[in-house]
Amino acid sequence: MSPTQTFATVVTMMVCSLAAQPIAAQTAVPPPAGPASSFMELAKVLKPGTVIRITDANGHKASGTLGELSTTSLELRETKTDISNLSGTVTARSRRFSEADVRSIETGGSGGHGVLLGLSVGAGAGALTAAAICGGYRCQTGEAVALLTGVGGGIGALVGLLTDSGKTSPTTV
Repeated sequence: MSPTQTFATVVTMMVCSLAAQPIAAQTAVPPPAGPASSFMELAKVLKPGTVIRITDANGHKASGTLGELSTTSLELRETKTDISNLSGTVTARSRRFSEADVRSIETGGSGGHGVLLGLSVGAGAGALTAAAICGGYRCQTGEAVALLTGVGGGIGALVGLLTDSGKTSPTTV
């Protein structure tokens, strides 16, 4: 296969990926009629393992998964990954909140991460494609890498944007 055919094949595959539909990994929680006024009402809408964002009484925000939920307290399980020292240290902790400690709880929404993920994956695929095409041939490798990295990143960002658009915005529960 010639470099031109390889390039055309890769670009065609990337463009075809634009037709992909977002797939929900979890069933969306139907929004309640209004925000819950107690943990008892909240238990009817949220199940343990649901990703939530809490704003406490002081306005501080915390994100994690819902752990145990009772009529008097809520457990938030937070996980942080520190890659600054290249060891990938994972820190997990649980925090308990009383009803009086919680101002609001939100679920859903993507935060726009699909665009960044798509950009990264697309740019990487473009760079690898350029390296594969120019590996055994005399071509302007720097120009090919720049072009295909940009094209791949743009297509990936567009796919990420389309994927994010199919997700719901955060819902206060």
